[in-house]
Amino acid sequence: PTFTFFHEIEEDPIIDPFNDPSNTGIITETVRKHPNAFRSTAFRHSFAAIGRRARVITEVDPALSPFDLRSSFGVMLALNTQVLLLGMAYNTSSTSHHFAEWVCDVPYRHEIAREIKVRLKDGSIVEKTMMDYQPKPSEDGLYYGSRGCDFNRLGKMIEDRNLAGVTAIGNAVARRFAMRDLIDLAQTEAKTDYNIFRTAEGKSDCTTQLDYGITVSSPLITD
Repeated sequence: PTFTFFHEIEEDPIIDPFNDPSNTGIITETVRKHPNAFRSTAFRHSFAAIGRRARVITEVDPALSPFDLRSSFGVMLALNTQVLLLGMAYNTSSTSHHFAEWVCDVPYRHEIAREIKVRLKDGSIVEKTMMDYQPKPSEDGLYYGSRGCDFNRLGKMIEDRNLAGVTAIGNAVARRFAMRDLIDLAQTEAKTDYNIFRTAEGKSDCTTQLDYGITVSSPLITD
């Protein structure tokens, strides 16, 4: 995941898949810079990949929703991709959960069309329409309204069912699970409660606690 969140705050963003740095950590940035890596074109949710499946994962239509079943996420679901969270909990860090929200068609999020400029490899710029996936506006203006994001709920269910590998690498907790297991479980749970991805009403800070590891929150990032 070589996501580029900085384009969100730009008035006239120009997507440059060949030069935009990854905003998801040094490991993903190292993969992006690898001479054998391919990278998808996306407003925010681009992927870099190396290996025999790299082009299949990255050569997707950028006009699709980032979570469309024909997107990189959909291709990886078909390939039975394993997701690794290194030093991060599910909460706010597992974008595969946003993919699960899209698959479950939760009513509090929707697609938005964005007119985007893209810089091609030869330096020329073309205009494209890309779909984004965002929360619907809430009455209080908060990201998830009166509820908070709680991806740990499904994460704990996965761990309780022994569908995730959990260990420590240095002082970081590593969690690995199959994207397919997450999607299957989310679809089952969302049939009776589409808020499976969120906290209880009015309890935005009451997220599910995981059995392994300690979560340390950073101060609010304002820049």
